[in-house]
Amino acid sequence: MGYLNNINSDRALLRYCADSLSIRLFLGYDLDEELPWHSTISRTRQLFGEEVFLSLFQKVLSLCVQKGMVRGKRQCVDSAYIKANASMDSLLEKEVVEDVKAYVNELEENSEFKVTTERKKLVEQHHNWKKEAYKKMPGNNKSE
Repeated sequence: MGYLNNINSDRALLRYCADSLSIRLFLGYDLDEELPWHSTISRTRQLFGEEVFLSLFQKVLSLCVQKGMVRGKRQCVDSAYIKANASMDSLLEKEVVEDVKAYVNELEENSEFKVTTERKKLVEQHHNWKKEAYKKMPGNNKSE
């Protein structure tokens, strides 16, 4: 939904999905059920990494192509944010399958849970310190 509606923020995507009955039906959420928090989506994407997210995205997209929901070649989306008598100049043409990587990059850039190299290094240092500090504590008999 985010890709087809030019939504590159998890918060905006959840606001859009919360207001759409058809998306709620597709996802299996009733009207009175809350959708997951935006951080759940961001953190899950970070947890599994870009490769898993890309392959999952491409798999879902290919299933949509197989079911005839999209052609899988080119998709045109009117990216105007207001209802308008749109001209052909406002249409964006995207190569659907190849454009997925660019969309994932936009999501990563807009994520508030972006993991930088510096952050990874700090987390690794903390884990190494903790492992060393608790090595001789009772109950810590983990084999390496």
